[in-house]
This record gives sequence, structure tokens and C-alpha cells, in this order.
Amino acid sequence: MLAFVLALGSVSLAAGECSSSFFGLPTVSVGGQLYFISDRSASIFCRYKGFDWGVGMFLANPIEQLPILLPGLDIHVYDLFDSVPCNGTCGMTQFVECVPHDQTNCRIDETFNIGNNNVGLNNWGNSNQGSYNIGSNNMGNSNRGSNNTGTGLFCNNLQQGQGSCTLDMLRTAETVYM
Repeated sequence: MLAFVLALGSVSLAAGECSSSFFGLPTVSVGGQLYFISDRSASIFCRYKGFDWGVGMFLANPIEQLPILLPGLDIHVYDLFDSVPCNGTCGMTQFVECVPHDQTNCRIDETFNIGNNNVGLNNWGNSNQGSYNIGSNNMGNSNRGSNNTGTGLFCNNLQQGQGSCTLDMLRTAETVYM
């Protein structure tokens, strides 16, 4: 079973729109090599994106989990805080909420969604249709990343039955280049 750690501070139930931006499976490209970001890199990632701060959801033990979630794909974790690859020494951020200046992070609504325009339960991001999605614009259930269609996908822009996740799918317009 995957272990998740959430760093949202105090979260309360509240209705209404939020002004945060969400990033599923955030990546950084360093010298042309693509990495996921470390568990302590959410706020730094958000500053690269022009926001004041951010909060993240983490995947523990990525050195064990990534080969299971992304078989055959060689991708590692990079720590933006120290500007070094983690080499198995840190967790991985799988979701970031970047918060604009003078704003607070988004609140959980009555169906336990965080973000805007979600249909279903316990979605984190915007415009998900289904339940338990982490990212945005997913259709289906239990997807991590954004723009996925299916169930239990761990990628961006992947449709169930249409092949495997590739580095090109993880390298998106949201990738930070260093």
C-alpha cells in the first residue's frame, strides 16, 4: 500500500471558489534530465511558477514505489531546496497547490474535494470527474497526475489502454527548467 503524507496545515470545510493553481506530478528538468520534485520542494516549485508559497502531497519511498508505478521508466527525484538529486534519500511531491499572494490554501468542500469544478468525491485539483483523483482534468477514479482518462493511472495525459507513461507525458508545460 502507498503511504501518503499531507502538509496542508489546518484545513476547514468551506464552500466557494479558490484561487490556487494545482500541479499533479510536478517535474523539474535539470541539464535536460527530468525529475520529480522532492517532498520539501513544493514552495520552491511554486516560487518558480510566480506564487508566494505552496503545499504538497507526498509519496513516501519513491525509490521503491516509482518502479512499481512507472515500470521501465527511469526517473528520479530532485531536491530544489539543496539543488541536488535525492538518490533515494527523500520523498517525492506528487501534488502541489500553489497559493497566490495574500491568499490562503483552498478549503475542503462538502464532498471532500479541494479545488474548483470537481464532480465526485475526494478530488484534489480542478475539474476532475470521478473520485480520489490527485491532479486536474482527470476522468475516472484514483488517478494521479493531470489529463488522465481511466482508473488508477500515474502519469499525465494518459488514456487507459493506450500504452504506458513516458517521460514526454511527464514533461509538460508546467515543468520547471533549470
